[in-house]
Amino acid sequence: MKRIWIKARPRLVAAIVGVLLALPGVAGAQESGIDYTNTVTVASGATVEMEADVATVTFGVRAGNVDASTATRTAADKTQSVVDALSAAGVTEDELTVSGLSLNRKTDRRGNFIRYVASTVVKLKTDRLARLGEFIDAAVAGGASSIRGLSYNVKDRSGAVDQALREAMAFARDKATALAESENRQVGPAIVISEYDSRPPRSVSFDTGGGGRAASAESGALMGTIVPLAPPTIEARARITVTFELI
Repeated sequence: MKRIWIKARPRLVAAIVGVLLALPGVAGAQESGIDYTNTVTVASGATVEMEADVATVTFGVRAGNVDASTATRTAADKTQSVVDALSAAGVTEDELTVSGLSLNRKTDRRGNFIRYVASTVVKLKTDRLARLGEFIDAAVAGGASSIRGLSYNVKDRSGAVDQALREAMAFARDKATALAESENRQVGPAIVISEYDSRPPRSVSFDTGGGGRAASAESGALMGTIVPLAPPTIEARARITVTFELI
């Protein structure tokens, strides 16, 4: 896991009382009767980078026909074919979700009827990223019409934030220690800790260009080149202010 520290500007409370009152949590602590004469307050932050460990791929399945029932039936058959192909490739039921069937009436620019288009969505969510390309190829070979979306995330989102908070706290103590030592003092326990801007990992999504892109077994290689299969780096961050006692 790689860490990136965000620069913080620590402040000695005894010297700059007015600035401290603007920091989150400090005003409330002062109202509680805390004596800030022998304290030091620092603003600290940490960003933790981690490799994505789960991916979600959304496949579109479409079928068209001048007869609505035929279009619907064909789309349902193609959807089952995609699911069967993914299952044969080793995808489990827990990794698959199939959305409901929709039916749209297509017309030309003059409003003349052309055909009905039925569509479904097959969603694959897996943590077996090493096999993601294999699974995509299976879906395309099974009859998927497009790759509508691809996103990566981390499974333990709260754990990532906790790690960033721990890093931020360690950084805060290091900075407070440097300040205290410049005044021949030592840092005691933290008496006020305020979290003000922590963010869990956000999913990283890629535009596959597949919203209307037709796919077939022959186009599987092409679709593999436009889908980034390498897991991206995802960030979680934490921002805190900490007031330490000086001893």
